[in-house]
Amino acid sequence: MKKALLIDGHNILFKYFLGMPRVFTSVDGRAVHGAYGMIGALLKTIQRFQPERVVVCFDTAVPSERVELLSTYKANRPQFFAEGENPFEQIDIVYDSLRYLSLSYLSIEGVEADDLIGSYARLLERDYEVIILSADRDYLQLVNERISLCVQRGKNETLFTPELVKEQFGVEPDQFVDYKALIGDSSDNIKGVPGIGPKTAAQLLQQYGSLEQVYLRLAELKPKMAATLQEYEQRLQINRRIVAIQDQYPVDQLLLTELDSQKILHLSVRQVFIQLGVFQEKIVAQKMVVKDPVEEGK
Repeated sequence: MKKALLIDGHNILFKYFLGMPRVFTSVDGRAVHGAYGMIGALLKTIQRFQPERVVVCFDTAVPSERVELLSTYKANRPQFFAEGENPFEQIDIVYDSLRYLSLSYLSIEGVEADDLIGSYARLLERDYEVIILSADRDYLQLVNERISLCVQRGKNETLFTPELVKEQFGVEPDQFVDYKALIGDSSDNIKGVPGIGPKTAAQLLQQYGSLEQVYLRLAELKPKMAATLQEYEQRLQINRRIVAIQDQYPVDQLLLTELDSQKILHLSVRQVFIQLGVFQEKIVAQKMVVKDPVEEGK
C-alpha cells in the first residue's frame, strides 16, 4: 500500500533544539543544531519509509481554543527570550530546507499541528498507510490498522500499532483520550484526577470501556473512588475536550507533496545545508569527526 508521512514540525524542532549538543553553527555563527536535527530526522524517516506523500504541519503563535477551555494549558512550557535560546530563531532554516526539498508545509492560525495532522490522517487513511512522526503521544488516539505513530529517540525507533498501544498502556487507542483525561498530562499542564494513575485508569477502562460507562456505573465502584470521580467530573469533561484531537478540519489534499525520491532518498542534512549556504563545505568536512547528534541525541 502507498504511504503518507505526516510530520509534527514544531514538536520535532523543539525536541532537537532542547536535546542536541550545540556543536553546529552556520557560516555567520548562528546556532543551527535544532534545524539540523529536525531536517536530519525528516530525511532519515523519509529514507526509512519511502512515502509517496509528505506534509509538515506547524503550530502558530495564535492560541487554540484549548486555551479558552483551560487558561493554564501549556503554561508550563519553557519561554524562550534570550538571543540564541529560542528555537524559532532557526525556523527560517527549516522552511528554507523544506522548500529546497520540495516538501509542503502549512500552518493555520489558531489551529494546532495535532489537529491538522489528525485531519490529514483521517483524509488519507482510506488510500494510504499513514505514518505520523512526532514525540507527542496524544497521537496514539488516532492509531489504527492504517495509522501509526513513529517516535524516535536516538538510534531507537518505536512504531506504535494498536497492539503496541494496548501492550504499553493497557488501553485501546480509542480509549486513549479517556485515559489521558484521567491521569492528566504534565507536559501540557493538564491535571488529572488525584489518586488515579496509569494503572488505575487502565483498569477502569478495561472494565467499563469508557468514562461515560464509568459514570453510569459509579455505584459499582468503591465509595472513595466514586466520590473522587464525582468531585472531579467537570475537570474530566474539560480534559477530554483538550486531549481529543480535532480531526475534521477541511485540509487540502493538494498540499501533500508527491515525493521527489530521486532528490531526497540519497541526500544528507549536511548536503542540504551546504546547498542553502548554511554550511561551507570545508567547515562540514572538519565536523565529520564529530558523532552525528541526530543519531546520538535524545
